[in-house]
Amino acid sequence: MAEMIPADQGRIVVVEIGDPIAGGNFYEQMPPRTRWRLISLTMRYTSDATSANRFFNLTILLVADVIMSFPVREEGLASQVRQVSWFAGGMSTMDPGHLASYGAIPERCLMNNRMILASEVQGIEAGDQIDHIFAVVEEWIEPLA
Repeated sequence: MAEMIPADQGRIVVVEIGDPIAGGNFYEQMPPRTRWRLISLTMRYTSDATSANRFFNLTILLVADVIMSFPVREEGLASQVRQVSWFAGGMSTMDPGHLASYGAIPERCLMNNRMILASEVQGIEAGDQIDHIFAVVEEWIEPLA
C-alpha cells in the first residue's frame, strides 16, 4: 500500500532547489517517504559569451538513468538571461521578446522518492549559470510502516 498514492489530494508545496555550480546542471533528490506530482518548474538560465547554442531538458532520473525527459523546443544563445519553465498540461512555446521559454510536462507526472529531478542542458558552457530554481508539486507523505 505504501507504493500507492492516496486517492485524496496531497498538499501543494513550493520546493526551492539549490543553485548548481557554474557550468553545472541541478539535481534534486526527493525527500524520503514522499510522492510528488510535478506541477511546474521554473529556472533562470544565464549564458556566458561562448557562441554555442544551449538546449534545455527537464529530466527525471532513477539513480543515473533518464526515465523521462521534457524538452523546450527553443535554443538559448550566448550572453542571455532567459527564464525557462515547464508546466503540467502546457505546451512548448517561446516568447522571444521577453527571453522566456516554456516546455510541457504530462498532466499526471508522478514521482516516487527514488527519483531525481534534474536539468539537462545540452551545450552548457563553463560560465553558464542556472539559478532561481523553483518546483511546484503536489506532495504526499507515506505513513511509517
